[in-house]
Amino acid sequence: MIIGITGWFASGKDLASEFLKDKGFGIISLSDIIREYLAKKKLEPTRDNLQKMGNELRKKFGPDFLAREALKRIKKDNRRENFAIPSIRLPAEAKTFHKNSNFQLWEIYAPVKIRYQRLIKRARTTDEKNLTFAEFKHKENLENGSDPSTQQVGKVIRMADLRIRNTGSIAGLKQKINKTLLKFAPKSQPNADKNIIDSNIKNPNLTRSPRRKTKRLNVDDYFMKIALVVSERATCRRHSVGAIIVKDKVILATGYNGAPKGAKDCLELGCLRDKLGIPSGQRNEICRAAHAEQNAIIQSAGGLGSTNGATMYCTHSPCNVCAKMMANAGISEVVVFEKYADQQFKKLFKELGIKVRRIKKPELSIDFYE
Repeated sequence: MIIGITGWFASGKDLASEFLKDKGFGIISLSDIIREYLAKKKLEPTRDNLQKMGNELRKKFGPDFLAREALKRIKKDNRRENFAIPSIRLPAEAKTFHKNSNFQLWEIYAPVKIRYQRLIKRARTTDEKNLTFAEFKHKENLENGSDPSTQQVGKVIRMADLRIRNTGSIAGLKQKINKTLLKFAPKSQPNADKNIIDSNIKNPNLTRSPRRKTKRLNVDDYFMKIALVVSERATCRRHSVGAIIVKDKVILATGYNGAPKGAKDCLELGCLRDKLGIPSGQRNEICRAAHAEQNAIIQSAGGLGSTNGATMYCTHSPCNVCAKMMANAGISEVVVFEKYADQQFKKLFKELGIKVRRIKKPELSIDFYE
């Protein structure tokens, strides 16, 4: 298994690599390959020198040169089966790695203001310690050029197979990485080392059994699992949210967070809220996407019946705007498992008698019987 890691400055890429190293992964750093070339020329491995040398190597040997060099080293290493490649910054590199069927590209994500605070706190050099927020964003923009031989982190991020949010503690990031390994590694490595995958945990992607299970999926888990599947269509770069409207155990409509029909989405354009450093749950009016709950209500206009007295199953609790739309649509109950940052809906729902239930996230498995 080969895991590539991408993300902006100070998002937590190095931490993720260290966690994978603790799990037995070999680390093949593209930056270390560049450092070897800097050492030959007796140049200091500063960030500017790393960027300059990396660009020179790519222009001379091809934009995927570092990826090809990394794959050569992986092939020569007979001690391990699992490797992590931190800091992939070019689409050509990601494409070369993706030619391997056992490769996954992970984005480690954190908002720009949090990343800036982390960089100042860790301050490896005097230059970093004295870096202003404007200078930080300028340096970040240098990693997002248009030349295919230079760094294009934004494009690489849009190629990622999954995103891991790193907005909390180090322990929280480690837990998310462990869960991600449990979710994805068994599919590509059913006989993986126990240090990586707990052999007592079944493959969460799909399980087949020769006998019918005795416990039937309950109604809440049934509809919430469908909402989770709907969320996979989301085009928001911060949250994947899915919502369904149910009445008399019949689905009236579904919705996910994304740009209006025919409009370019945030996967293509990037996240404006990230660029402006706006925290989750604030300034929703500038977001390009309509929320999942809003889209479900809009879709219900041509659906199977009135939403009056219906239940909304949604992966996240609603923002205040969605809450007002739910009230006007006659939604009588909302079922969620995840909390959204905006919690203003509670006062309105209490006033109107709209019931809110928070349930446990359903198991991400499908018990399929042939």
